[in-house]
Amino acid sequence: MALPGTPTYGTDATGQAGYATIVTCPAWETHNLYVAVDTNPATVSLDGGTTDHLVFPAAARILLTGLMIPPGTGIQAKNTGGSNYANLYMSVW
Repeated sequence: MALPGTPTYGTDATGQAGYATIVTCPAWETHNLYVAVDTNPATVSLDGGTTDHLVFPAAARILLTGLMIPPGTGIQAKNTGGSNYANLYMSVW
């Protein structure tokens, strides 16, 4: 088990038509999310796939801070606009 403040990460190389869990938040509230995606945009849900929260464009490298994501939440992603994203990386802490 990671210590509080230690990043937890996940990746997806090929894109998903429907929501798929990329990373699961640790057993404490998460405040930071880093997203990098290479090709084509990705839609991200911060509540386990219930809501389309954010769209990250192709070639994005974005850090979001000050979030309040509950412990154990699955951060999920899916393709945007019908094109598969490639090399999506997410890290939470």
